[in-house]
Amino acid sequence: MKEILNKISAIITIAAIAFIASLSLTSCSDDDPSIPEPTDIADKYCLIFYGSGGDISRDVVLFEPMRHAAEATGENVVVTELFKLSSEGENPNQVNRYTGENGKFVKDESYVAPENFSIVDSATLTDFIKWSCDKYPGRKYILVFSGHGSPFNFRYDLSDDVIAASRSTLYDEGNMMSSSGLAKGIADSGVHLAAMIAESCVQGYIENLAEWEGQADYLLCSPFPVPDAGYDFFTLVKDLEKGTPLEQTLVNTAHRAMYLWSVYQDTTDNTVKAGTIVEVTKINDLTPLWNVLSETFKLMKNTINEINHTSDFPGFYGKTMGWGYLRAYDEKIQLKRDDPFENLRQSGSFDLPDFIRYSYMYSGNLRMSPLISKLSDVLSDILVVHLQSNGMHNYIYNVTAGKFLTGGDRLNRYRYCRFDKLTGWADLNEALEAHRSVE
Repeated sequence: MKEILNKISAIITIAAIAFIASLSLTSCSDDDPSIPEPTDIADKYCLIFYGSGGDISRDVVLFEPMRHAAEATGENVVVTELFKLSSEGENPNQVNRYTGENGKFVKDESYVAPENFSIVDSATLTDFIKWSCDKYPGRKYILVFSGHGSPFNFRYDLSDDVIAASRSTLYDEGNMMSSSGLAKGIADSGVHLAAMIAESCVQGYIENLAEWEGQADYLLCSPFPVPDAGYDFFTLVKDLEKGTPLEQTLVNTAHRAMYLWSVYQDTTDNTVKAGTIVEVTKINDLTPLWNVLSETFKLMKNTINEINHTSDFPGFYGKTMGWGYLRAYDEKIQLKRDDPFENLRQSGSFDLPDFIRYSYMYSGNLRMSPLISKLSDVLSDILVVHLQSNGMHNYIYNVTAGKFLTGGDRLNRYRYCRFDKLTGWADLNEALEAHRSVE
């Protein structure tokens, strides 16, 4: 009996030593890279809100979501905000800075905007991003820019010096911040963003992606106007607070937005009936996208005069492939006035992937097939979620086209855009216009 007790005692002693040793190893886990980090610890985030009301109504509808976001903050998420009021309210052109943490939204009474302050100046954005990072260091940063967005417009987006730029992102008393200006503001801060959120209309254009590539990991936006209801930032913050991964948080936010925005599609009131879109894209490295688009545009340009031999559509048989490209171009550029979904679609643009798909079918250029498959694969990799209120996926990334691109000297000026430098879109448009005169 005594021998049995001794053996049990020895086993207990060995087990105790092993347990103590395991504790000591655990306490050194920070020094051992082979031991994975705990997965139940939430990342720390700072939401950087940067906005301009532009008019008295937007002063309210853009400011309130920022305040709601601050009220949702807790242990893992904080908020900063720089917001310029319009000239129409009780406090015309006032600029205020705020912070939000632990559920409280506090105005920074020490902040005084400089005399030459401009919310659309990239240097202002740079300074605010730096200030936010100094205030809350060591976090992941999400930039939310809020204001009146605009489609591509040469008056606002390309300066007299022909500086490379594209779409307008913020509006302030007739002045615009171009998307390249936004990119410069981010780049000059030296901060790589975890995400960008466009609380600004029509920012889901292919030119925007080119300007903002590499500045953030994700972009949440819409190629159509964003309803005043906007995004639910309160619940977005709550998702991050409880440790929901950023990508899933952005997907959740997109679905919540579409659940609300789809009312415009479903309503029986034709005076407000319209389609809405929301999407999340990975924008840190878009090289595969630019490569396949460049290759596709070159192929189309070089085959404009070749003959279509497909007979599925007898009316197309014997026509040049360029005729098919132009048919797709003209069909896509037209606003479908009998389709309420397009009531909010911007003129002078169309969905680029959809145009390429239709060009293939109308031209009969079978060599486009593998490129379209490659484009589909690339889009599957970078497009995290895409939601249209009509359930389709034919407005993903709009591109400038038609008279907005080809009139006067616009085509040459457009060549200064980063997107065109990467893909040669202007060259294809020029070739198509030249072919139009001979068809």
